[in-house]
Amino acid sequence: MRMRLLRSNRGQAFVETGIAILVILGFTWAVIDAGGLFWTYLTLENAVTEATRFAVTQQTIGGLSRVDSIKSTMRTLAPGITIADGEFGFENLSDGTADAGGPNDVIRISVNHQFQPWLPLPFPVFMSADPSGGFRIVVSSTMKNEPPPT
Repeated sequence: MRMRLLRSNRGQAFVETGIAILVILGFTWAVIDAGGLFWTYLTLENAVTEATRFAVTQQTIGGLSRVDSIKSTMRTLAPGITIADGEFGFENLSDGTADAGGPNDVIRISVNHQFQPWLPLPFPVFMSADPSGGFRIVVSSTMKNEPPPT
């Protein structure tokens, strides 16, 4: 009689350990994903600020246009993140156009990036903002272009 009781206790402990391991692994992956989201946000925020600083100097890189030079600078400053052309936004606040502006114009450069976590989110609450289950990260920087060189 005692042997049967011990066996069932061992089986119960095995099942409890398996459930606990799954919960711990779930929390671990959630922490890793939260860290990845935070890292992506900070990297994009820094890259947008630095790209805007580059933009206000009216410089270009090689044979690229001004807008393509700003995009290239942004991509260089955000290693590990793939930023598609459609994720960039340029706004000239001085005249309301969608460009990088001219001398003395106030410009805003923004990036609207999709972050996809490794761990699929099981709760529809988190997916309500984005049906793909990811997070939308939007960062922007506004500065005034430098005056033309004299």
